[in-house]
Amino acid sequence: MKDEFLKNDAEETKIIPFEDENGNKIELELIDAFEMDSKEYVALVEPDDGSDDDADVILMRLESVDGEDMLVAIEDDDELDRAFDVFKDRMSEEFDFVD
Repeated sequence: MKDEFLKNDAEETKIIPFEDENGNKIELELIDAFEMDSKEYVALVEPDDGSDDDADVILMRLESVDGEDMLVAIEDDDELDRAFDVFKDRMSEEFDFVD
């Protein structure tokens, strides 16, 4: 499943459109996909707008529902913390993380 999300060339960004809880359309950039505990996850950020602001990373779980791949919010705090630790380990050379 996650391979579909990462099919792009390394130089090409993958933008995924979303609709927030208020119906506003937003776009997020896929920066990583990984597996943890036999589940697949993706890391997303708002596309770089050229500012020096630190980007907030959004982690979501990839699930197949009726044969369709869907990104779902991670509700469990322990699962989210463990997924973020995996993401930080994988991306420690690309990002400076602030705890």
